[in-house]
Amino acid sequence: MPLPGSRLRAIASRVFDAATMTRVVDPAVADLQTEGGSVRAYFGLIKVMAVCVAGGSMAGLVSWPADDRRFIGKALLWSGLFIIVLTALFDRPSRYAMPQVLRTSSPLPPLYLAPAALSMAFTIGATLGVMVALRGREITGRIVASVLALAVALSVFSFVNLGWIVPSANRAYAVLVSGQPAPEIGEMTLGELAGTIDQFSDPVFAKFGYLHALQYNYHGRLALAWSPVVFAILMVSLAAALRRRWVIVLALCPAWYFFVMAPQLRPWNSGLPPFAAAWSGNLLVLCVSAVLFIVACRRSRVSLSA
Repeated sequence: MPLPGSRLRAIASRVFDAATMTRVVDPAVADLQTEGGSVRAYFGLIKVMAVCVAGGSMAGLVSWPADDRRFIGKALLWSGLFIIVLTALFDRPSRYAMPQVLRTSSPLPPLYLAPAALSMAFTIGATLGVMVALRGREITGRIVASVLALAVALSVFSFVNLGWIVPSANRAYAVLVSGQPAPEIGEMTLGELAGTIDQFSDPVFAKFGYLHALQYNYHGRLALAWSPVVFAILMVSLAAALRRRWVIVLALCPAWYFFVMAPQLRPWNSGLPPFAAAWSGNLLVLCVSAVLFIVACRRSRVSLSA
């Protein structure tokens, strides 16, 4: 079994140079492995990677016009505020687990549930933040590039969060609340999920729909991790095609509801292939974005120049 953080290190090695890996990333990975893959250690690794990404991005922003730099600052500020507020709103146990949580005197359940809430808050909060920052601005190529860069960064952090931090937090939450140490599907890391899928792909072991449930959970995490990019594209397309911001909010509400209710609307046993069921929401949003962008271009409301 690979050591905790080995997959993340492999991903980071493709993004950062050798000096950054040696001085910054490798010590964080070593701490993660020393602490046995704890939630706090995973958060520490994400913080290190975020600082490295932010440092490289800030170096490129120096040459941008002051107005564009102000847009980036507003987008980051408002996105951060919305993400914090939404995480607090989403950070609650299900109604089925509430009696067990109430019987627990520990203050840790909200902490263990926060990573799962954060994964949804990334998408909605960043979209709202960008919408506020775009108020009254023309959609230019530089604006589109900066919005997509922010969305990609959030998607990377969401991927790490959903792939490793959320399962670790869910496992700690299950042990604290119910004393159940055996990991369920939602408590497996992406690596553990992939290994279990390979095991149950054998016809001898594939039964009772468990394989489909595993595959849906695996692809569902990937689809949710990429949802900040998908909704950033939708946000830019709506801002280019529509003038009134309240109309944009109304247009986004059904899409957000669809993603929040995704497990109920597209369950693993819906009859669709797990891959199609998990990614159908992203594909639908991208199709709507393409139509809106074509409308905006025909109205000459968007300029792709910097």
